Amino acid sequence: MGPGLGFAASQLSALLAGGLMLAALRWWRMPFGLLLPATWLLGTGLLAAQRLLYAQAGLPWNTLLLALPWIAVGALAAWRLWAERRANGLGFASVPQKWARQTRQERLAMFIEITVALLIAVFTASMIKRTLNQPLAGWDALVMWIFKGRVLYQTGTLPLNYFTDPHYAVFAHLDYPQLVPLSVARIYSWTGDQEVLVKVWWALLAGVACAGLYFGLSGLISRAVRIAGLVMLVGLPALMTYGADGLVGYAELPLAVYFLFAAIFLYRWQSKPTAADFGLSAFFFALVGTVKNEGLVVALAGFGILVGLALLRKEFARSRAWVAAVPFGLVLLPWQIEKWVVGIKGDLEPTIGAILANWQDRLDVVLRNLIFYASDISVYNVIWLMVPLLVVSVLIFKPRRWLAALPLLLVVLAQVAGTVAAFLATPHDLTWHLGTAAARLVFQPVLVLLLLGTIYIGMLLEPSTSHEEARLDVSQPIAEPVG
Repeated sequence: MGPGLGFAASQLSALLAGGLMLAALRWWRMPFGLLLPATWLLGTGLLAAQRLLYAQAGLPWNTLLLALPWIAVGALAAWRLWAERRANGLGFASVPQKWARQTRQERLAMFIEITVALLIAVFTASMIKRTLNQPLAGWDALVMWIFKGRVLYQTGTLPLNYFTDPHYAVFAHLDYPQLVPLSVARIYSWTGDQEVLVKVWWALLAGVACAGLYFGLSGLISRAVRIAGLVMLVGLPALMTYGADGLVGYAELPLAVYFLFAAIFLYRWQSKPTAADFGLSAFFFALVGTVKNEGLVVALAGFGILVGLALLRKEFARSRAWVAAVPFGLVLLPWQIEKWVVGIKGDLEPTIGAILANWQDRLDVVLRNLIFYASDISVYNVIWLMVPLLVVSVLIFKPRRWLAALPLLLVVLAQVAGTVAAFLATPHDLTWHLGTAAARLVFQPVLVLLLLGTIYIGMLLEPSTSHEEARLDVSQPIAEPVG
């Protein structure tokens, strides 16, 4: 098998793992344009978590041992799908009849959705071609993320002598979570050490973000507004930089994409509560925390908001909110426990004392730098400038709808607050740290900001009645009922 086919097989294995898990949990009823990227992202995260748990248990990463749990999950998925088909008559035999019953308007809508999906595929292919024509060049990619993936691939585990080596600790941030290196190591197990080819994973992430933004809001926001949001995302210079150009191999895009999907499923659950959307939001928030340390703030804030909303809505039991503890226990905590047991420390560990000691001297400088990078229209267009205006506009003109998107806004604010706190407490020279990290930290919530902007524009433009009717019309086959 050549490297190209090996890479394709590695991604299909992630798609298969995610699909088996969704089928086993009966969480697969959603628009297909959302199902496909969510399945791939979930499978990628679960396969990384599996390798981490195996390494901690002293088990080798051989094909048989890695496949065994998924055989069991596949058996459960097959049984549940068979039982559902038997009970509800599900199958492909009814597709021609459904097509015949569709109105002309419904067929036109389907044609538009397929066309958008094809355009996203073409955009992703162009990103892949662009990144394959460039060498891996980013500093963090070379000495940290791809480098760690190479170490894990060559050793076949997480070698403690590497993660406790003070020589590497100087530059490699050995305390960072392992989703990206473990995903690189898994790809290398199919392709061999192909550092240019592995960059395609980042191009796929960019395409997945486009699909999530457009199809994730299906039934909640009008098609015209979703297309506008998609155009803004495709035209975002930063997406090209992180998905195909100089900053490919950095962890910012994986973090931003997992953050986006956690926010999508949180908003979908807010709009029409289902166990699937709740559980998937919890999984994706947990996976955000396995990408970078900054993601831990997002993960904890998202988890708190999910559980808090479930309690406030008196649907904690009905939404099976206890399921949210599973991804945190199996996905998020293992690496944090490993760091504590082994004594792996990072160079940046913000404390309340350091924040209180430095905020008067540093806060103004930190905020001015973050605003400078966020307002750079050559990188982010007008996203950071647009969203605050939309927040105020919706609050004034559609205050009830404003509340529906408030949880997403709170998670973004938590991420921003975490960024500010990190710079206030940094032990490094503040000018150097801001110059090397601020621009990347500003990117991390930008996909969720664009999601929020799309939602806010829809809220402002759509009448209340048609907005609610649209939700009911499209969401009817999306997911299983609560309870």
